[in-house]
Amino acid sequence: MVSKTYKTSEAHRKKLSEAQKKAWKNGSYKDRKTPDVGGDNNPFFGKKHTPETILKIKEARAKQVITKEHKENISKANRGIHFNPNKDMSHYNSVHYWVKKNKPKSKLCEHCKKVPPTDLANISGEYKRDINDFLYLCRKCHMIQDGRLKN
Repeated sequence: MVSKTYKTSEAHRKKLSEAQKKAWKNGSYKDRKTPDVGGDNNPFFGKKHTPETILKIKEARAKQVITKEHKENISKANRGIHFNPNKDMSHYNSVHYWVKKNKPKSKLCEHCKKVPPTDLANISGEYKRDINDFLYLCRKCHMIQDGRLKN
């Protein structure tokens, strides 16, 4: 990484680049273990910023300028990220909300047609904004469809 405060020479940058390429090629970068700093292992765990520090952070963020180009780059970087319900429940919830708003709830389960539905089930597992990709199912039919229950 090239520092913003320290000026590196062209020769030094080339040397760093070659070292990175070599590490990438032989896979030695994989051997480096990143220390686990989540939760209790984080040195800042259980601590709080002082009011003075919070003010400094706010002032620094106020000076940041996010250009239209920067926003577009962020948008491009986030495209194609696949939905993972463990990490991104907001997408999951927003799609379910949209379907509930746009698809009327049936009186009976759309599969067995015996009991009132309790679940809004996704068919493809892709969570597309497509009304035809969702069914109102009873709990039993939903679990059978997901493979969590045998027939």
